[in-house]
Amino acid sequence: MSTAEVLPKTQNGKIVGLTQTEEKQATPPSFRITYFAFGGRAAPLRLAAFLGGLSYEDNFETFDEHGQAKKNGTRRWSGMPELTVFEQSGKEVMTIGQSNACLRYIGSRCTLYPENPVWRALVDEILDSVEDIICMMTQSAKERDKEKKKKAGLKLMDKEKLPYWLSKFEQRLQENEERGFENGFFVGPSLTIADLKFYFQIDKMLSGNLEYIDVNKLVEPCPKVARFARQISELDGVKKFKSQFSAQQKQYKETKKTRFILGGKTVYGAL
Repeated sequence: MSTAEVLPKTQNGKIVGLTQTEEKQATPPSFRITYFAFGGRAAPLRLAAFLGGLSYEDNFETFDEHGQAKKNGTRRWSGMPELTVFEQSGKEVMTIGQSNACLRYIGSRCTLYPENPVWRALVDEILDSVEDIICMMTQSAKERDKEKKKKAGLKLMDKEKLPYWLSKFEQRLQENEERGFENGFFVGPSLTIADLKFYFQIDKMLSGNLEYIDVNKLVEPCPKVARFARQISELDGVKKFKSQFSAQQKQYKETKKTRFILGGKTVYGAL
């Protein structure tokens, strides 16, 4: 994976501002990921594209820009990330909203979303279940009143809240192992977008940065989940991605550049 560079401007589907030699060598990225300059819901998308070896543009937006897009009605749904698919000429084919739909598209363009329909359904299970956890944790995250925030945070440790859901992910890992895949992944013999989606959520939970969450108590009954988190974080590709993205964030902070292109295999789209 190449070092991130600022994406040159395009005009009429062509990259402009390049030398003649660069123009001959330049190819538009496969798609554009638009999100804020931090991980959030776009983290699994970016990592999937990176690990899949796909060319893509990473476009950072500010909160003000996002708010203006919603006001103008140019946001596809309500929030980000958004995924804009390109054809080979550089022309935009379609912008896709909803993070899981975007993640499935990226996974389907490499080897991270299985072709087997049953395995795909099992991957989808994980994606949707992670959304359930995110929704559950939203109240505590958004609460500004200190006492209400504490109450909501402590409530997450009730046995029917996070402990229940983590036990379900533990069971899914156990099931895949019982199917003969002793690799620590959720579905089948190799890494999928299900693993990436869950990884960023469990990594956030284990970071120690969530108030009122007793991490040790939460994870103690779920050794496979804990092992999964360590395993994914130690993958060379994940380490390289994190280093790459940190470099982009640094450049954004220092120079305010917001558009980066990462080289790789081109997988253009069409309607």
